[in-house]
Amino acid sequence: MLFSGYLTYEKMRISPITGLKSYSLKIPNQEIKSFFRQSFIETYTKGDVHFYGTMMEDLFLGNLNSFINKFKKMYMSAVSYHDTGDSEKYYHHFMLGVLLTLGDKYIITSNRESGYGRYDIALEPKDKSNYGLIFEFKIGDKNSIEEKAREALAQINEKKYDISMKNNGVSKVIKIGMAFSGKDVVIESEIS
Repeated sequence: MLFSGYLTYEKMRISPITGLKSYSLKIPNQEIKSFFRQSFIETYTKGDVHFYGTMMEDLFLGNLNSFINKFKKMYMSAVSYHDTGDSEKYYHHFMLGVLLTLGDKYIITSNRESGYGRYDIALEPKDKSNYGLIFEFKIGDKNSIEEKAREALAQINEKKYDISMKNNGVSKVIKIGMAFSGKDVVIESEIS
């Protein structure tokens, strides 16, 4: 992808000890960035880009009931039983992929320390008047999935994952606890 022009490197570092090269890569222009976004979105929404766009707008604007309903619909049709499992990492990576389209509006971080622990994913708005977003994920089974979603939301509050964002001037934070069990997802949320 680098040699074909789909990616370019920003920085190159040569280790003074090993002589090995490492590169910091980036998407070179808006056209290619749009192509990757469109490809991802079309894959997970079965071609319904408008549906995905309105779902992400709902999240951005704090329309949580609408976002949750659309997300559940998209998730059920996008995910295969063969892909899901017992690892929270699968769901974490899936959500990162879904949320990365908001990269123009947010600084997106994963597994960073804030407050008394590490959140799963946070999106700090570049414009501090917009909502910040904090996500925590849990794995459950059919009998515990609702309880696990409540635990995820409680963990965000108890461990004060929003403290870094608030210290950076973000006054409105959406907290989302998600629990997954195969193709089922339960979402608990609040705005503070």
